[in-house]
Amino acid sequence: MPLCSAAYLMGQKLSVVRTSVLVMTNLVDLSDEQVADEITTWAGRVAAGEARLLTLIGEFDRREAWSGPGLLSCAHGCRGGWGWG
Repeated sequence: MPLCSAAYLMGQKLSVVRTSVLVMTNLVDLSDEQVADEITTWAGRVAAGEARLLTLIGEFDRREAWSGPGLLSCAHGCRGGWGWG
């Protein structure tokens, strides 16, 4: 399954920066250096995912798409709608 990572700024897609194929690897077969590289790679992916998530939540809030009966704020909507909190 291909995985594409893209750079985003203020909700706008800038460019595709990396394309790879997910491969399941037995962790015991990796060297210490490979494990460290995987940690670095995944830390970057998590950070990029968090940045994108926050951009989307900001847009959701700007649109007040969270509003509905009994909802007081975007945070309240996120907590109830997505099970956060």
